[in-house]
Amino acid sequence: MGSRLAVDTGCSVPVRVHRARWRDRIRQPHRVRFRQVMQIGLAALCLANCAEQQRQSTVYDSEAASLGYERLAETLKQHGQLKTHVEPGRQQVSATQLARNFEKIAFFSEYSLEDGEYVAHRGTLRLQRWETPLRATIVFGESVSPEKQANFRGSVAGYLQRLEAITGHSMQLTTQDPNFLILVLSTEELDQANRLIRRFSRQIPRHIGRSIASSHPSVLCSAYTIASSETTPSLFAGVAFIRSEHRGIMMQACIHEELAQALGMPNDNLGVFPSIFNDNEEYALLTDHDEQLLQILYDPRLQVGMTRTEARSIVTLIAEELTAAP
Repeated sequence: MGSRLAVDTGCSVPVRVHRARWRDRIRQPHRVRFRQVMQIGLAALCLANCAEQQRQSTVYDSEAASLGYERLAETLKQHGQLKTHVEPGRQQVSATQLARNFEKIAFFSEYSLEDGEYVAHRGTLRLQRWETPLRATIVFGESVSPEKQANFRGSVAGYLQRLEAITGHSMQLTTQDPNFLILVLSTEELDQANRLIRRFSRQIPRHIGRSIASSHPSVLCSAYTIASSETTPSLFAGVAFIRSEHRGIMMQACIHEELAQALGMPNDNLGVFPSIFNDNEEYALLTDHDEQLLQILYDPRLQVGMTRTEARSIVTLIAEELTAAP
């Protein structure tokens, strides 16, 4: 369970903020969208659900959640968040900034699993990434319409092609021997998470499904990856959860951030910009700067298991190459 942040929105349920890495036999960084909680945005979400709770005497349902997330997206956009383009004056990042930003995202994590609960615990990580091809498959809840399924598949397939071009690492959307599961579930379908995950893979621990099933409405989407060991954390399996109630830019934002995060970028930091690896949710879609961070991560000169100190000189060299004038 993550830390809790109480926001005065008129609801009796405190806002729950999830972000963690798993520290059992293997490491699992867990990323959840919208960790910098905008009070006004969550107020819109919570108030919509509170009204539904009073009407039906239930806690939350998909109809209320859909309305709340739609209002949340509009509120964020009104406050300058969820941008789809980077302003020209903010596009340029120096080699020094790029190298420092990579370290902040790739070598740190802020939460860990202790005694079955996610707790705030800032720690350092070794370099982690996929060494084997990433084969993603999508499992939709019964509530997701055929039209929405087709649109979602198209978005994920296109984005995986883009990520493959950026990193040079093989990625595809397939039903053949998948190693990465994307769950698209409504609020009422969350309790199916563990069953669906177990049908997909027995290698994924049950607490991941429990975490998804217990997700508070403020958790918009999340990603979990599993590594081979602590010292050589090669990623070999993963799960992403995206709420089916999302539409438009909020759905695209979840796809962009969770899949990019699952490639081996477990942290986010307010000092990293322009980027989706940032708590302030200013950008909804992968930026040019984010592409450079992923290019560094998958550069063959870096090796899985490197510490921040071991990788620093190589990261600096790659950053200088990426930012050099053409």
